[in-house]
Amino acid sequence: VTVFLFVAVGDGEGGPLAIRGKFGLGKEAVVQEICELQLIHTGMTPFFGLSGRDRIGWAKGNRSEVERQLAVPLAAGIQTAEEGGEGQLVPKMLAVGGGSVIDATKFIASATFFEGDPWDILSKGGVIKKALPLGVVLTLAATGSEMNERAVISRESVHEKLNFMSPLVFPKFAILDPQVTYSLPERQVANGVVDSFIHVVEQYLTYPVNAKVQDYFAEGLMKTIVEEGRKVLQNPNDYDIRANLMWAATNALNCWIGQGVPQDWSSHRMGYALTAQFGLDHAQTLAVILPGVMTLSLIHISE
Repeated sequence: VTVFLFVAVGDGEGGPLAIRGKFGLGKEAVVQEICELQLIHTGMTPFFGLSGRDRIGWAKGNRSEVERQLAVPLAAGIQTAEEGGEGQLVPKMLAVGGGSVIDATKFIASATFFEGDPWDILSKGGVIKKALPLGVVLTLAATGSEMNERAVISRESVHEKLNFMSPLVFPKFAILDPQVTYSLPERQVANGVVDSFIHVVEQYLTYPVNAKVQDYFAEGLMKTIVEEGRKVLQNPNDYDIRANLMWAATNALNCWIGQGVPQDWSSHRMGYALTAQFGLDHAQTLAVILPGVMTLSLIHISE
């Protein structure tokens, strides 16, 4: 029996607080006890074969909803959503989807109280002083955004893809139920495996600083992602495979394995440019770039 977290909760200061349970099975009702929601941000991914609003029936009622149908969150649409909420205070937000939906929700949460052009948060390092609290119902294991303070946003009009970080956008909770990933397209599953694996690589393949806990944790994550990633497409409804991949993806970028160790995000930064220019999925760009980065690094080490 695989036993993991069913909810990862922010402690109010941007840090994680874990509540143990049977990994999220039937735990959607927990959210109702945590917050009353007024804005739901969803993606395309089926939620137990139903739309997000049908699956989480307790969220029905007098609420606004924004639905995104793109592989990456786009600033223009996000700002339109934020502007549409003017004059109507939204006390809390829920992101139902994968990393793109979560990141878009983080941006909306930050833009709501930001003075000036919200894009300045990304392009000029604008300081986020206040943000709407948000929660997550994860439907795609990949980015780890459900348990970190980061977000990446694309802006088509200027062909830019940039990131921002703030403890104020660390989700207050995240429900992780592997069953919601059963119906994902193979492409999205493959993207998640690649993205999470490379998240670990770029915090691990740098240089040693005798951080044994982080190193062994990273090695365990990479081994898990490789083993389960090779099986998941042939066994899409295997709970344990999906659970291991989901929890590995969360831990790959929730700041735990990166504590006190050197990191190299060059593949990610170059990948952002490829996505912004050509619309490639994030993981596709990483799969293309990382082998070259590793080859070049090996040459430099040899010299």
